[in-house]
Amino acid sequence: MTSLFDSIVPPKIEPFTFQEGLSEGIMTRLVCGVSQGDLPIEFTWSKDGKRISKDDPWTDNIEISTLDPFSTLLRFSSLSASHAGIYTCLATNPASQTQFSARLVVQGKTEELLVIEKKIQLLLGKCVSTEKYFNCFANFFEYNVKKMQNFG
Repeated sequence: MTSLFDSIVPPKIEPFTFQEGLSEGIMTRLVCGVSQGDLPIEFTWSKDGKRISKDDPWTDNIEISTLDPFSTLLRFSSLSASHAGIYTCLATNPASQTQFSARLVVQGKTEELLVIEKKIQLLLGKCVSTEKYFNCFANFFEYNVKKMQNFG
């Protein structure tokens, strides 16, 4: 005896990947489409195993839209370090479900640069309030250039 689901073709996701060399502040997108499968097909996206919800604070600058009945678009208008992770597209129809994942790597500032930036901000606050601004600023950079040379 055959059931209704035996005649429905399950979805099959076409492989996808993020570009390499993506960095903070740029825009990127990912299309998830099926090469076969009977309608209706429902698409959902998840990051690191958790379904993407607009209520999550890290989903700023992320938009999910339907391109057509067989594909969906995940768009990042401005990448940040919090967007890095494994993104999974899940395609479901009455016969079955299937998924495909891709890793998003976001190149950003190294920890050392973040520390130096913070020191600059603190130092500028101290230097601006004195008449020795230029000497203070020059001494700070001379110290940090020597420190960075020791790393490489």
